[in-house]
Amino acid sequence: MGWVDDKNNKYDILTKTDLKKIDTFEYGYYYFRFGEMTEFDRTSILMKVQSYYDKKVFWPSEFVNYMLNRGIRFKIYYRPVISEGILNNFLHLKLILKLNLRILMYLFKNKRK
Repeated sequence: MGWVDDKNNKYDILTKTDLKKIDTFEYGYYYFRFGEMTEFDRTSILMKVQSYYDKKVFWPSEFVNYMLNRGIRFKIYYRPVISEGILNNFLHLKLILKLNLRILMYLFKNKRK
């Protein structure tokens, strides 16, 4: 398994993909949509996602904290997985709702400063 771009080119290392921008990132139940970002932010996201890929684990709450600390604009959405049961879908939906609340609280707190 690796990464595949729009032209079906396969990559093992994300930083070699030469992406000009990142619009979305999907992993299982999680769908991230990004706003405008600098090249430095784009590279840092690619390196973070690559580290998750290398470890074969994805921590959505850690990824959200990372994005908030970096000041990268993004939104997180729930994407149901049909092959999983209702309970797993519900648990991930609940986690995504908590993450969205954390994002809103972070934005509200920083807006008041």
